[in-house]
Amino acid sequence: MFISQPAFHQTPTTWNMSEKPPKRRKCGACKGAGHDRRNCPALRATKANNLAIPAVENRNGVDGGPSRLPIGTTMREITPNINWDKVCYALFDLETTGVSRIKDDIIELAAMVGSGWHRHQLSPSQIKHSIPDPS
Repeated sequence: MFISQPAFHQTPTTWNMSEKPPKRRKCGACKGAGHDRRNCPALRATKANNLAIPAVENRNGVDGGPSRLPIGTTMREITPNINWDKVCYALFDLETTGVSRIKDDIIELAAMVGSGWHRHQLSPSQIKHSIPDPS
């Protein structure tokens, strides 16, 4: 009598009762069986809640102390020796009171412009004078 065996790519649907059943993979997010992290219903509900209620409290700019520059002053008036037509790049440095863009404030702004190999340092301007530098 000839017994056929399943092909290499086929797996039997039953197992011997004396052996352990095949191990089912668990979801990495909720540790439930039957689905993976990409199809997790708990993770999908969490993502939907995060999209419905944005975490940003306000999108207003920095409010508070007056700027050192009067209204209408441009960088051309501050640094007349820079030829702005030849500027290739500008670097900005912001000093803040922390790392959160929602709860912390920008207290100082510095800039450097460059044209090729030549760099020009612009004087830093304090935005909020009442807050000391955190460093």
